[in-house]
Amino acid sequence: MTKTAFINITLNSDNLSISYERIKTLDKIEIDSESETLYFREISLEQLKRIRESTLPALILKMDERFFFCKVPYDLDIFSSDAGGKHQCADCNRCSAASDEDGGCQKVRELKNRRIENYNFVTKALQTVHTKHDTIRILGCANWEAYPSRKKRPYDEIRKAKIALAQFVWPDVETIEEVRRRKKRNKNKQNNS
Repeated sequence: MTKTAFINITLNSDNLSISYERIKTLDKIEIDSESETLYFREISLEQLKRIRESTLPALILKMDERFFFCKVPYDLDIFSSDAGGKHQCADCNRCSAASDEDGGCQKVRELKNRRIENYNFVTKALQTVHTKHDTIRILGCANWEAYPSRKKRPYDEIRKAKIALAQFVWPDVETIEEVRRRKKRNKNKQNNS
């Protein structure tokens, strides 16, 4: 089996490039690998449209309102590492199909024809086209909103809640240890049946 994965992405104004590694495995043991660096070149929206109409496996980079492209292997997986940065949708509070007014996101609502050039709020992104798994990785977004932090609960409060929940099943339990013993006893009964 062969897997092509990113090693590194260098995204700066002087040298826009990606490095990837193709790893060959046999029964999950690596037997060979090769790596290569590819360089992006800037393209216009019209050129981007032609790339999308072709069958050429490509990686498209959006940086603000500028677009860059490079030809890539068909099996390149842009989610195989954190190269290029974290996918911001993964921890965005707006990652929902709700309307924009209700705190949702246009990219989430559009299941088909996702194109990074259509999202003005995306400031930096990678998108593969005509590859085995076409995907978008959002690296910068003007609408990104962090999840609200979760309230930490004291251990005693958690312990009391666990006992209260267990008392729905066993009304006479008073401690976590009793709950564990009952669970173990019930599990042993099921295994012996």
